[in-house]
Amino acid sequence: MSGQEPIGAAKPGVSHQRRALAPAKSQLRAFAVVGLFLLIGCTLVLDFMHGIQLSQDRIAFQPVYRLRQSLAVAISRQHDPAPGGYLAYGSVVNVLSENGFALFDGDPGPHLDDRGYEALLNDGPRLDRIIRQARDVSIDPNLPPEVIKANELGLADYIYVAFRLFGDKISSLYYLLFLIMAVSCLIYLLQFRNSPFPLFLAALFLAELYILENYASSTGLQLNTVANSRLFSGPSLLPAVHVLLVLWQRLPLRPFTAAGVVTQSLIFSFLLSCRFEAVWQAAMVVAVAGGMAICLLFAPGRLLPHKGAIGRLLILWPAVIFLLVVTGYSTTVSRRADALYAADPKNHLFWHVVLFGILRTSPNLRSEYASDVWSSPDELVYAAVTRDINARNDASSPIVRRQPNGQLTLDLPSGWSEYDKLAKSLTLRILYRHPLAVLADLPAKVAFQVAAFDPRIHNMRWRSFGVPAAIVTLAAVLCVAAAGSTSDRRTRRGALYALATVLLFAAVTPLIQPGSLSIGTLFCYLGAIAILATCGIELLIRSLIQPEMKAHSDMT
Repeated sequence: MSGQEPIGAAKPGVSHQRRALAPAKSQLRAFAVVGLFLLIGCTLVLDFMHGIQLSQDRIAFQPVYRLRQSLAVAISRQHDPAPGGYLAYGSVVNVLSENGFALFDGDPGPHLDDRGYEALLNDGPRLDRIIRQARDVSIDPNLPPEVIKANELGLADYIYVAFRLFGDKISSLYYLLFLIMAVSCLIYLLQFRNSPFPLFLAALFLAELYILENYASSTGLQLNTVANSRLFSGPSLLPAVHVLLVLWQRLPLRPFTAAGVVTQSLIFSFLLSCRFEAVWQAAMVVAVAGGMAICLLFAPGRLLPHKGAIGRLLILWPAVIFLLVVTGYSTTVSRRADALYAADPKNHLFWHVVLFGILRTSPNLRSEYASDVWSSPDELVYAAVTRDINARNDASSPIVRRQPNGQLTLDLPSGWSEYDKLAKSLTLRILYRHPLAVLADLPAKVAFQVAAFDPRIHNMRWRSFGVPAAIVTLAAVLCVAAAGSTSDRRTRRGALYALATVLLFAAVTPLIQPGSLSIGTLFCYLGAIAILATCGIELLIRSLIQPEMKAHSDMT
């Protein structure tokens, strides 16, 4: 027995080999991390230049009403005195209307058709002249101020900041988006500079931004450019993921980490104020924090010794900061709004969207509560609410008007908040009376969402995905080279749970109302496909290499 080696003792040759390989592995990791940094920076510049190549810095977008009113509020703030309270001078709105933005019967100027809007919104120099004319117009104090009805107020802030930073031109909206992305990426890179897999996620995000530019161009005026707030649930993912990763990795509360979380939370809040649909990302962070809180509170004492309930929950500080910043920012926007907004929701209509999602995919419910003939999504929901109040003969809402023939109609401009309450009432009654019918239509919504993302519909060919695929492939190689994917089974299981959580919340928007505007959902599911493919390839390579390494080690 004296001549035998102790059980579990390492062979001298193996130990020497591992020590010899350690410096090489360290150098490879450093090289790969630097490579990821360079790839991320180059991809951001590539995205910026690609958008300019597609002329996305020189065009505007639908919906025209939201764009007109937000432009008017932003331009009115540059007049002296500024009206404040998210109000637009009537004179500024009139200039926009006279130059092609007329929408309603009382608006001055020509009322354009689809071809007219296409010519207007795709003509950057023409838009710049209109903006300058609205900025220089003399204000008539006798004209009543205007508001932004039934839409997010934050887009006016976005346009105002863009004009102040880059000048009064339509391209400023594009420049501001990339400035926001650059700041968010910089903070993200500094925080996770030593973590290859989070760096891979940043490269993946920017590759998807390249795809989004092609997607916007192929969709036409409804999107047209990544500077359209309808797409902001995509860019808002990076700051949300930053907070989620800090939370998931249980990083301690330190000044630099806290400053990064606060800044990313502010960026997310700013984009959320422009696109309320991104609220599911905030709900995702809160839900993950809630799940972690439950696990921490009920964890066995041996796992977290010498820690009370408060001590255990301290690691949830990123979610607390995030929630406080988002709530505070949203509250500030609402309180800044003038009293003229008292009858408006100060955001996009929520229950209107939910009701449309139910009626759109269910022919039976549509026949019962609305009509099979409808010219637009809005008209379908208006018809359903009008039919409902007439069926119940309910004239209690302040926006309901009774016609001489006894029929009830909706005076929508007099109160969009009241209208959304009526839509909420009808939606909840449909859910109560027909829960199985609503659930049965969920597969149809999923199918509709998949079809809405079909690249063939958007005329997106391989060239739209070739460059992003190359970026993701290179990022994956660098990530594996840096051993960023190496982890034990428990860590991998936790990562899969995190990915499943993100995908679950990303599915909320399509399950409410599927369509081509679910950009955050598109980002998440494309990202999941890339991550799973990368992990699968990496595991396959390791399964092929490890037996040979083990055999070589045994021979040594």
